[in-house]
Amino acid sequence: MRNGGSQERFQRRAPCKGARPDRAPNQTGDPVLMPQRRASDQGWVKFVGWAACLILAASLTYTFVRALTRGPAGIDPLFFGLQSLASTLFLVYSVRMRNRIFIAANAVAVANALGTLAVALGARGG
Repeated sequence: MRNGGSQERFQRRAPCKGARPDRAPNQTGDPVLMPQRRASDQGWVKFVGWAACLILAASLTYTFVRALTRGPAGIDPLFFGLQSLASTLFLVYSVRMRNRIFIAANAVAVANALGTLAVALGARGG
């Protein structure tokens, strides 16, 4: 078999009529969506995400440490119970989305919310 026969078999086809620029034909000539870089993959977006994660972690940790050192006065167990539930659901969502920034932020949020809730409920006797 000559090279010519093999080249003929794998010859590139012209793009399909009316094909969009973000699509390219596959081997059968059908348009296939080309992978595009997600906005969340850009460096500055990751920086903003990690900055938000650190600020959230700092504020929640401050609330938890304050409850430990000054006592649970002013802590609403219902608020921290609902925050624990919401943070747990966001953590599950983040794991399913495989987003490390939100996994880290929501894991810290769950830990702090549950810790603050435990301090508040412990001081009230359950």
